[in-house]
This record gives sequence, C-alpha cells and structure tokens, in this order.
Amino acid sequence: MGRWTLAELAGLSNSFAMGLDDVVTADASYQPVVTGIDPPLCFGDTPVDVVFDDEQMARIAKALAHPARVAIVGLFGVAQGEARMTRDIVKVSGLAQSTVSEHLRILRDAELLVSQRDGARIWYCLRRPLLREFAVAVSALANGKS
Repeated sequence: MGRWTLAELAGLSNSFAMGLDDVVTADASYQPVVTGIDPPLCFGDTPVDVVFDDEQMARIAKALAHPARVAIVGLFGVAQGEARMTRDIVKVSGLAQSTVSEHLRILRDAELLVSQRDGARIWYCLRRPLLREFAVAVSALANGKS
C-alpha cells in the first residue's frame, strides 16, 4: 500500500463517505441495507471518565494507524448516533468481508467500538466520548502537558 499523506487519508475517508448514498440520506438518517431491519440507536455514546495511561494511548493510536480503520471510523461519523453492521461497511468500502471484520475487531479491542449481537447480526457503534477524550490527550501531549 505504501505511505499515505493526510490529504490522501482525507480523500479515502471522503470517498468511502461518498459511497454511502444508498445507506445514508442527506439528513444522515440510516437506511439499512436489508429492508425490515431497524438499526439500534448507538449504545456507545455513554460518557467516559478516563485518564489515559501510556499503554491505552498506544493501543488506540495503533488501532488508528491504518488508513482503512481511519476511514471506517469516519463512516461512523457520517451517521451519528446510528449503529452499523459489517455488511454496510463492506458495501461502502469495497473491502472483503473478512478484512472489514478484522479491522472492526482491532477497533473493538482498542475499545473505540462496542458491539451488540442481535440474533445473527452484530451491530457496531463508535465510542465517540472515548475518541474525543483521546483527541484531548493527544493535544495535551502536543502542547507539552502530561
């Protein structure tokens, strides 16, 4: 794959989001790929009270260190408050189902995503409060604070 510039990553995330036309309407309301299935409201938006240690910071940074995972996190940002299934991400990204599943596992292991099983389906939600707290912690590092 090679190296990616920030502009290329932004373009990748935007191109994934552009493919959401059949999944997300202009007002960002989620339309499930399979009719008759209503996605649950996101269950990952509960507030967090966390102080990051070095290990937690590294784990989250490592999870975000792949362009596909950055783009997947961006897909959750397009439909705020809505859960996603693996097949939704596969359809938009063009990645293989097994590849998407592995990226979702890595994001879940880093606690950036939470999952909920509904029969044979697994819904994923972005833990936005955790991602925001991580951004604050990274900003503090950049500003020389610990």
